[in-house]
Amino acid sequence: MRSGKTVLCVTALIMCLLSSCEDYNKDFPVVYFTRSYDLLMGSNQDLLTMCGSVIDTTAGYRGIVVFRQAYEGKPSDCIAFDLTCTHDSCKYQYTVDIEEFGILATCPHCGTIYDLMNYALPAGGNETAFRPLRDYRTFYDGRYVTVEN
Repeated sequence: MRSGKTVLCVTALIMCLLSSCEDYNKDFPVVYFTRSYDLLMGSNQDLLTMCGSVIDTTAGYRGIVVFRQAYEGKPSDCIAFDLTCTHDSCKYQYTVDIEEFGILATCPHCGTIYDLMNYALPAGGNETAFRPLRDYRTFYDGRYVTVEN
């Protein structure tokens, strides 16, 4: 009897380990793109300050936000997320609104609030999504921030 419980526990552990962190995005509509943002251009200079952001409605599925999480000159300082709400009831049909100070994003349909400082994890609201906003790869070379899927 004990070996049966052990086998069940080991099987459950293996299944958890084999599940990918990317699974939460597996049904997200795929749009391939590459965009570069020159930090010397006036329209992108908000990325020079901590918590600064640039919104690009021509990239991603429903647009993207490029967000400067910190200001230490590291590639990880800039992160990018799709503006599409991930709540199940929204079915990827609603674009989140970025708050005035650019730290929070709110879905106008379900009310989920996403915290951009915390990797766009759901942070509350009327209803709360189970998944963060879709993230994209970013590269920073000191002048250009490049975002790609």
